[in-house]
Amino acid sequence: MLKIGDWVKQYSSGYWQIIDIKPKYAEEDVDNENLKCKKGDLIGSWALMKKGFTPKMKFRVESDYCDAAWCVPVSSEELAAINEYFSTHPKDAEKFEKKPFAPRPAITTIWLEIPEEKRADMEVAISELSETFTEKELKSFLEEKGLFNCVSKPSQNVNATLQCAHFFWELDENSDCIYRTPILEYSEK
Repeated sequence: MLKIGDWVKQYSSGYWQIIDIKPKYAEEDVDNENLKCKKGDLIGSWALMKKGFTPKMKFRVESDYCDAAWCVPVSSEELAAINEYFSTHPKDAEKFEKKPFAPRPAITTIWLEIPEEKRADMEVAISELSETFTEKELKSFLEEKGLFNCVSKPSQNVNATLQCAHFFWELDENSDCIYRTPILEYSEK
């Protein structure tokens, strides 16, 4: 059983310390041979981690997260090497401790077909979005602004995208992703 403070290896190379563990909920209903769950069911945990070392024990601080099922505790020898390094390199130990957890967010892309005459309206609407929002709230907001008809599926007519950042463990009470920092980008045709 993993816990905060454990040193692990995962699919991203190197040695990582778990700094938090978040519940992992199903984002949608799934019914297949590998998994059967309803949206909102607890299906695992997210391990939030800071990297301390490369596979060759070179000091390097990074942030990442992954499904906790991918994490494997380091061996007693590897843990001894980590502890030895930090005891003989106190400045690196302090740097590691003080470095904030700052992972890259996941990005959800919403495809748009925005007529030229509605570009300014869309830009104003996006600037008026609340700091955080769900996809449902975004669609409702665009509907209120008379811009929902610009939301599209990927096609040759798409001329813009709205990219929204999120973290998989940040969900609302309906198990919907909480988005932030929307970026509207136009494609050149």
